[in-house]
Amino acid sequence: MITAGEANNGFPSWSPDASALCTADGKQGRGLVILSIENGQITPLNTGGQYDNFPAWSPRGISCFPSYRGGDYDIYTIKPDGTGFAA
Repeated sequence: MITAGEANNGFPSWSPDASALCTADGKQGRGLVILSIENGQITPLNTGGQYDNFPAWSPRGISCFPSYRGGDYDIYTIKPDGTGFAA
């Protein structure tokens, strides 16, 4: 088991090198988290949205994910270190 607890860490996506997973942040209900497979460290990606899910990785990092903002879902991008957030 990679995740445990009552949180819904759904919609995981493997990094291109399989060293990490990106998943919805089930505890907070907002944003995404990066889970290191090697050491279990969780890094939150605070995107400021609600119901971020279905992350997709590009060869250089997460390329896109849908997020609920302003009454609608749109597609956003962010890098795995939390920088480069854009609509």
